[in-house]
Order: sequence, then C-alpha cells, then structure tokens
Amino acid sequence: MARKIAQSTCVRCHGIFPRTEMKQIKTRENSGSSFGVSTNPSSKVKNSTRVSGRTYVRNRKVWVCGGCLKSTDYGIGKFFKDLSKMVFGLIFVLVLYMGFVMFMTQ
Repeated sequence: MARKIAQSTCVRCHGIFPRTEMKQIKTRENSGSSFGVSTNPSSKVKNSTRVSGRTYVRNRKVWVCGGCLKSTDYGIGKFFKDLSKMVFGLIFVLVLYMGFVMFMTQ
C-alpha cells in the first residue's frame, strides 16, 4: 500500500502542492485590538480617567511553494532588505530634520 503525501495550499499563489515541495514559514499578523476607558467618580483627584488600548499579534505557520519561495525573500535576504530600508529611512528623516533646523536658525 502506497502512502499518500499530504497537500497544502500555498499562501502566495494559492496553488495546491505536496508538502514535500513546500516549506513551512512563520509569519506575524495582527489578530485584533482592544480599547478601554475607566473612571473613578469618587476619587478626590481631578483627572481620574484612564484610557488604554492594545493590539494583539499572533504567530502563524503557513506553507509556501518552492516557486514562490524563490521569488520572495524569507531568510537572511529579507533581514538585510528590511535593515537597509530602515537605515535609508533614518538618513532621510535626519536630512529633513537638519534642513528644518537650518531653516529655523536663519
């Protein structure tokens, strides 16, 4: 009796492939948010209102086929790509800030 290979759907191209041709990766996604307000009317403090909120994030395991995995960086390449975006963004903000400071001192 031959064993069957489990199949999964690729999260990128939505094709159905055997899991031996796919890779499981972890992704983080927002799963919701909450917001709350509380007051204490009997407090002697003038501003006794408290407002709070948070967002919920969960880790999710998804399957990606070999073709989509080659076209998208999920490893060390993604890390360096994100790092370079962050560095260039920081440089851009610093240049804008220095231009604003030079403008204001004139």
